[in-house]
Amino acid sequence: MILFFCVWAAGAAGSQDDADTLGTVVGWFWGMLTFLLGLFVNSSVARFNSVRMDCVGGLWGAVDDLCLLSTALLPGPGLAKTRQTMVRWGVLSMALMFKQGSGEDSAASDLHEEYQAGLVTDKERAILGRLPSKSQVVWAWIAGTFSDCCARRLHLDEYCST
Repeated sequence: MILFFCVWAAGAAGSQDDADTLGTVVGWFWGMLTFLLGLFVNSSVARFNSVRMDCVGGLWGAVDDLCLLSTALLPGPGLAKTRQTMVRWGVLSMALMFKQGSGEDSAASDLHEEYQAGLVTDKERAILGRLPSKSQVVWAWIAGTFSDCCARRLHLDEYCST
């Protein structure tokens, strides 16, 4: 279609009718271009919103739920350090997800920025430094800690009831 338009425009003699026809064709192309650009922008915004809500929003919701559950299931000042560690791990998992998504994460990553921010300890940094999917490892730690704390509390409740 574009080739036909170029051949037609090159062969135009320059009369007023040709100029009017050229204006009409340009108007059609302008309308088609506007329509296609609108579809592209709509698709781009929908894709961005999907990533924001399903990926980042989902992880943020999980960290919020972690805070709520740790406060409800692990009450008291004796478990405050455990609750703080699990929340720190939740924020660390978000930082690692962003790092992995931007391509900055590698198997040899030293996690210096996260260490400076107080999100990871030296011991955790040594463990995570050589692993490929660091944010998933952090969630395994969270699940293991939750499981361990809940099992110990259940055991203490059974012990105290006898």
